[in-house]
Amino acid sequence: MRKFLFFLVLWPQTPCIEFSYQEKLVVWNIGQGQWVTLIKNENCFHFDAGGEKFPWRKIEFYCGSRNNYFFFSHWDFDHIGAAKNLFNHLGKICIAAMPGGPATSLSKSIMLDELPKCAEKIPPEFVELKWTLNGKLQSNDYSRVWVAEQKILIPGDSTQKQERSWLKKIAQPEKIKYLILGHHGSRTSSAEALIKNLKSLNLGIASARKKRYGHPHKEVVERLKKHKIPMLSTEQWGNIMIEI
Repeated sequence: MRKFLFFLVLWPQTPCIEFSYQEKLVVWNIGQGQWVTLIKNENCFHFDAGGEKFPWRKIEFYCGSRNNYFFFSHWDFDHIGAAKNLFNHLGKICIAAMPGGPATSLSKSIMLDELPKCAEKIPPEFVELKWTLNGKLQSNDYSRVWVAEQKILIPGDSTQKQERSWLKKIAQPEKIKYLILGHHGSRTSSAEALIKNLKSLNLGIASARKKRYGHPHKEVVERLKKHKIPMLSTEQWGNIMIEI
């Protein structure tokens, strides 16, 4: 009986073992920045890895023993800043896609050069939306844009003028269910044309801190409300995990 009671006392403190192999979409609560992860069987596919803080224990729990593939959208530190510590927390890691555009500093370039590049081809379930723009481009304009599993749109900090370029490249926009709001919900992204075209959108997710940076912007929030699309913010909800 004493042994049984001792087990009950210790059991709540023991990390739970996850028996479900349901695919999961996770938007980590990293403050202002972006780190989105798709967890699939033996693999974790990460779209960006930056922010102000990192829930390393939870990231390790879900991805520490899995293969980790990183897709970086662009060179802003709030999208790549965690790269320098990845070796300390995860097992097998590699870069599947480098940031779009030229590196904005030598230190950032060195930080990513230290990570191995993936030998495998990008899985077909991850489709990059190509874009073409003329004129002088800012860092956000270079953001690489991805559609994952035909249902998740991850545009990085892509701007509205860039959205007009890649929007028509979405093969089946009616299948998109989840939108990671561009540029953390900034008014410079998530234009009316984009939201209107995603006719089956179930959820918009903002990885942001409104109290300090004003994201998600009220114009974007109202735009989602107009189309009756609910929105979650990591600032209010913490780590957002969705079984897909």
